[in-house]
Amino acid sequence: MKKRNAMAKLPTYLLCYWCIFSITTSLTSCGKTLPLRQKHTQPLNQSFKGKFQNQSFKISGRNHYQDYTSILQELEIFHHESESISIEFGLNNELYIRYPKGGDTSTSIFNGKFKRNGSYQIWLRRKRVEIPPLFPIIYSRVDIKRLRFQLDLENNLVIHNKWARTANIFILAAGGSGKYNCYFYQK
Repeated sequence: MKKRNAMAKLPTYLLCYWCIFSITTSLTSCGKTLPLRQKHTQPLNQSFKGKFQNQSFKISGRNHYQDYTSILQELEIFHHESESISIEFGLNNELYIRYPKGGDTSTSIFNGKFKRNGSYQIWLRRKRVEIPPLFPIIYSRVDIKRLRFQLDLENNLVIHNKWARTANIFILAAGGSGKYNCYFYQK
C-alpha cells in the first residue's frame, strides 16, 4: 500500500488558490510604517496654531509620486498656490487650514482625531469593498488616503501620507500603494 501525499488529496481549485496565495505572500512584504518616533516629535494639541511654508523641503518614503509637494496638494485642495498656510484646531477636533485666495483668505475644515502618540489624523478617502471579507478572493476595491500631522523637534510640520488604490477580480489585480513623509518649514 502506497502512502499518498496530503497535497494530492486536495481538489485542484484549492491547490491553485493555495499556490497563488503562497506566491503572493512570498513576493510581498509588510514595510515598517514611516511616522516619526515619539522621541523625535512634539505632541500636537487643540491649542496649537502655526504658520508653515506651503512647499515641502523634503520627502522621504515609499512610492511618493513627486519630488516635492505642498500642504494644499496633500489635502487635495488643487488650483490654489500660496507661499504660507496657517493651521489651527477647533474645539471639536476640526483642523482649520487658512490660505490666501485672490485678495481674500480661504478656510478649509477637516474632521479628524488626536492620537495617543501626539499626532493628528484625518482620512480624506476611506472606501473598502471586499468579497468575501478578510481574504477577498472574488472581488475587492480599496481607495484610502490617510494623513497624520506631527511636529518634529525643530517645529517643522511633518505630514505622513498613507495611500492605496487597488482592485482585483479573482486573480486579476491592479493598483498601488505608498507611504511617505513630507516636511514643511515653520514660518
